[in-house]
Amino acid sequence: MTIVTSQGGELLKPTYARRGFLPDADPLAAFPSGSPYAALDEIGRDLPSLLHDKGFRAYARALHIPTWDDPLSADTLPQLRLYYLRVGFLASAYINQVGEEPATTLPRPPTLPDVSLGWRGCSGAPRY
Repeated sequence: MTIVTSQGGELLKPTYARRGFLPDADPLAAFPSGSPYAALDEIGRDLPSLLHDKGFRAYARALHIPTWDDPLSADTLPQLRLYYLRVGFLASAYINQVGEEPATTLPRPPTLPDVSLGWRGCSGAPRY
């Protein structure tokens, strides 16, 4: 069996033996205590049971989802990834709620943070 290497033995690095294709560090599992985004952890924790609640979509429409206001940097990247994960799961839950017809549109709360963040720093970006 031949192992194909690239860029000076990239596939032979010890990281691959320990973690396979996973990154060196595990992703962030929760926002720091006191973070303005910590409410998303609570929503994420409760999301599986909320999906079975007939009032979930009304609950989701009433949520205040904080916009990402932190500067984008290597230090905030793990939190930004977690932010996208939480907002993305919330949007998916809204669309695919258990026992309901799939939603065809998303209300402003789950989508606005995602949209505003996606356009940040782009010239010609829409203003909300």
